[in-house]
Amino acid sequence: MKYFSAYIYCLIVISFLDGCKKNVNNPDERFDYERAAGLWVPYEVTDELGTVYPGPFTANNLFGSYAESVQLKSDKTFVPVIWFDKNNITFKTQEAGTFEYLSGNKLRFKGLWEAEWEIVKFEGDQLWLKLTAQSGDVLYKFQRQQ
Repeated sequence: MKYFSAYIYCLIVISFLDGCKKNVNNPDERFDYERAAGLWVPYEVTDELGTVYPGPFTANNLFGSYAESVQLKSDKTFVPVIWFDKNNITFKTQEAGTFEYLSGNKLRFKGLWEAEWEIVKFEGDQLWLKLTAQSGDVLYKFQRQQ
C-alpha cells in the first residue's frame, strides 16, 4: 500500500508539472509581437571585420530596396521604411511582407526578398539583429522611434 501511495503521488506531481509547462513546440510563444511593434531605425553597425559605424544610415537594402529601417506590426507584418532626413520618411508599402519568430532566436522576414536575422538583444527600445553573410556576421543595432 505504501508503494501504491507513492506511485499515485508521483503521478499527481508529474501531471501537475506537465500541465504547467508551456508548449515549446510553438516558437511564437517565446516572442512578443505586440512588444516588437513599432518603427525601428538602425543607429550602429558592426561589420564582419569588427569595424563599428555610427549612424545615421540611409539607402541600405535591409528590409526592401533602399530601406534600412522597418515598421514592425503586431499582426506579424512589416513595412520597409526610407529616411530622407530626420523629418521625411517614406513607408514602402508595395514592398511590405511578413515576419515570424523561429526557434534558435531568429526572425525571418519575407517581403521583396527573404532574410533571417538572429536576435542578439531585444529589451525596451533596443533591438540588435545579426545577419550572417558569406563574408561574416554583421550586427545591426536598432532603436525604436517614438
